[in-house]
Amino acid sequence: MSILLVHSQGADSIMKIPKVILRIETSRACGRGILLGISKYCHLFSRWRLSQKLPFYLHSGSAADNPNLPENWMADGMVISRPEIPKFVREIGVPVIGIDVLEMVGGMPNIVGDNDEIAAMALKHFIDRGFSQLAYCEFEGISWAIERGVSFSACAKDRDLDVVKYEVKNSGGRFSWDDELYSIGVWLKSLPQPLGLLACNDDCAKLVSAACESAGIAVPDDVAILGVDNDEMVCLPNDPTLSSIALDFERAGFQAAGLLDKIMKGEEKSESQHIILRPTTVKIRQSTDTLAVGDAEVASALRFIRDNVHRAIGVPDVVEATSLSRRGLEYRFKAVLDRPVNKVIREQRAEQVSKMLIETNLSISQIAYKLGFTDIEHISRYFRSVKGMTPTEFRKIYGH
Repeated sequence: MSILLVHSQGADSIMKIPKVILRIETSRACGRGILLGISKYCHLFSRWRLSQKLPFYLHSGSAADNPNLPENWMADGMVISRPEIPKFVREIGVPVIGIDVLEMVGGMPNIVGDNDEIAAMALKHFIDRGFSQLAYCEFEGISWAIERGVSFSACAKDRDLDVVKYEVKNSGGRFSWDDELYSIGVWLKSLPQPLGLLACNDDCAKLVSAACESAGIAVPDDVAILGVDNDEMVCLPNDPTLSSIALDFERAGFQAAGLLDKIMKGEEKSESQHIILRPTTVKIRQSTDTLAVGDAEVASALRFIRDNVHRAIGVPDVVEATSLSRRGLEYRFKAVLDRPVNKVIREQRAEQVSKMLIETNLSISQIAYKLGFTDIEHISRYFRSVKGMTPTEFRKIYGH
């Protein structure tokens, strides 16, 4: 269904404005970010008539909100976060972009998380903090949550580490959090600690945090909890605040709108393909702000590196923060972290550059100055040696 916009120049200037239905859950950061990306695409490249569901306090549950009625589905294109599409919508060939919230929309393009990259980022976060005991918590029956756990286990196995898993049970289509608190607490107490736990998303991380509180388990000292999505409305009100892997929802929404635009114009086929939702960085908050290192000297060195990533520090500076010789510190780093001191410094400094590239509008030369690099060439070589790409390339992929 489309509307016509007639300009004063006459009938030859009739312009067709596509109607695009958006059925996106906006109570979470995922939906809000994707919606923002779609809106930005429309403002820049296409004019669409966007149809959104009214907020709960405005709609009455009347026919205007009935998802089974044709008038609520007839459009030139759709972006939806539920797998069920009426048969007639598929029959008339309305192009649909799905969002993999519970499961993917079959036979259509879908926005899906890059679980391998998410797993690798989570594992690095825990290893950088000295964790060798790892766990994963997932929701039963949700495909992306299960796949994320498989990726995390595989990634850990490559480092000769094991991951123990817990599945939050789905009872009649609902997750009963209160019933799970005791069971999760018992499970966590049975595991060796300190423990680094990746939750499938921030809601799951919040559940694990509540279970720890009920069971008297200290977070992050006994169990460090890392979520996924970086939904601030979930992470920040929690006590302790939750660390989380940020995903580039806005960019995914922008790319989804671009693909939908091509499909509606007949430039692309409407078939199964993925719009990859990539992780950008770990937002470190209280739930993982700890060091699980039994060696006190290594812990002091790691803390010094973390507190001085904004300075051009070297191995001698780190040695001075401990009571060890350089040879002794290098030996302990190799034994505990399996990496030399200089490599850890470079990784932490590069991570700080990454955050500033994503979270600020500072130019690369300004970032170089603030972090003690001599010039753009210096910071580019340094960053590329760790990340495998230049700061400009990194910002192009992950920035906004």
